[in-house]
Amino acid sequence: MWAAVRQVTGKSQSDRVTVDGISASSLNFHYADVSTDMDYQAPSPKQTSNIHPHVDYLSEWEVFRLLDTLHSTATDSDELPS
Repeated sequence: MWAAVRQVTGKSQSDRVTVDGISASSLNFHYADVSTDMDYQAPSPKQTSNIHPHVDYLSEWEVFRLLDTLHSTATDSDELPS
């Protein structure tokens, strides 16, 4: 999948950094382990989440395009950059 994303965006892999003993699986297991909250309860959906009732969905391409054009310094509601 990421090869296709790089092909579409024209971004290269030349800046890739590897660390011995660390893999995607080991990172996934680590973060799954430290982020598990046994008391977690899923929040109820907001009734006001669809502020544009005439727009029912976004296509995958629209979501990809929106995320791909974000600046690396863009912040979310937590004010932390990506």
